[in-house]
Amino acid sequence: MWNEVTAEALIDKFRVNAVGPFIVSKIFMPALDKSINPKIINIASNAGQIAANKDGKYMAYSVSKTALNQVTKSLGMQMEMTKSKVIVAGIHPGWIPTKLTEMTGPDKMDVQIPKIVKTIESIGTSRNGGFMDAEGNVMDY
Repeated sequence: MWNEVTAEALIDKFRVNAVGPFIVSKIFMPALDKSINPKIINIASNAGQIAANKDGKYMAYSVSKTALNQVTKSLGMQMEMTKSKVIVAGIHPGWIPTKLTEMTGPDKMDVQIPKIVKTIESIGTSRNGGFMDAEGNVMDY
């Protein structure tokens, strides 16, 4: 429940899911600028979709993933405005069994990874700042 979420839990999730990817992107930008096909791929989640929030569960996680979506979108827009060749996108890998999902979920890692790799390889400048699923289908932020 919302009243059980602490400030520390929110801050921790923000550090991991929004601040961390932003800082890593910033640190690697000089190397990415020199790369042939530079891409920043953030591990997004449908839990960060505001319109899709039906039950309010996982508040700290969801809020931090919504923030990551904004980082992804904003950074992608900045890359376009500065004529950088770096492409930024967020990919929702699916509902994969992890500690967060208590090792439940219909999507298996060994099935999703090849889909994600194919999607990453196919992302072009028209998808800069975009949010998509493992198969490259556009998702709403």
